[in-house]
Formats: sequence, structure tokens, C-alpha cells
Amino acid sequence: MRLVLLALIAGLGGSLVVTPPASAQSLGTFRWQTSPFCNVLTANITRESSDSFSITGFDDKCGAASRDALYGAFFLNPRGDIGGGVTIVTAGGASQHLDIVIDPFTLAGTWTSSDGSSGAFVPAR
Repeated sequence: MRLVLLALIAGLGGSLVVTPPASAQSLGTFRWQTSPFCNVLTANITRESSDSFSITGFDDKCGAASRDALYGAFFLNPRGDIGGGVTIVTAGGASQHLDIVIDPFTLAGTWTSSDGSSGAFVPAR
């Protein structure tokens, strides 16, 4: 799955002209840890157009018995990285928004939350 995403992003970042698919195309399920916290976000990424992707999934809440839903979008930035954000919908609490920037070759990056927290966005297994 990682190679599929990397190939797609590499192709979009170059001079290659890509025609958007007639319908959304799933690129697979990916996982990231929001370091330094133990939360792991699991998300299905779906290509919506030549340079935008929707994200749906969940926050594992550090392995808790229940999960929180997440949704958002990624897009290709002109400077060559991937930007985007997700909203984590918490049960009975305030939703949390994460702004994310990812390197397209390592799929690692940084995150900043709506409450001012930040850290590394690390691919998880």
C-alpha cells in the first residue's frame, strides 16, 4: 500500500499529467502515531481528484476499549509535501483538529492540534 501511495504522489509531483478517476479510488489503510503520545490513527485514504484525498478512520485512544472517529483530507502542496488535516470526533467531549504535514517519500511528518499540542507524525505498524 505504501508503494502505491508513493508512486501516485511522485507522479503527481512531477511533470506527469494525471487524469482524475471517474470515481473515488481507495489507496488503502495507513496508520500513524501522534508522537509523543501513544495514540495511533488508522485511516483509509481515498483519492478524490488528481491532488486531493479524503481520510476516514479512527483514533485507537492508546489501545482503549473504545475508539474515536476521524475524518479529513490530504492534498498535495506546491512546495512538494502533503498537507491536510483531520478532525477526531470524541464521544462526549470536544472534537480535536490536527493540522498535518507529511513528507511524500517517508510518509512521516508533523502534527499540530487545535489545543496547541504538536509532535511527530510517525508511520505505525
